[in-house]
Amino acid sequence: MVAVWSALTPAQQAALREVHRHGNAALRRHTAGPLSRTTLASAQQHLLRQGLIGLSPHVGSRQGRRYRLVDPLLADWIDGRPG
Repeated sequence: MVAVWSALTPAQQAALREVHRHGNAALRRHTAGPLSRTTLASAQQHLLRQGLIGLSPHVGSRQGRRYRLVDPLLADWIDGRPG
């Protein structure tokens, strides 16, 4: 998990945290610290291409597309990280 996390930029790490916590809704409505929505959206696209996140099977019509972490162990590892 450390190797996966360390290979990500700070924006990609923030986007991964936001997807894990909120799906992509947080990327549209909030920014994680000083990062812009555009930066987070670009980071989210990178995470999709790398296969770290994927579409959530629980998609409501009002929510639009939502994403989840593909690896449940990575999700648990992120839960244990500060920040």
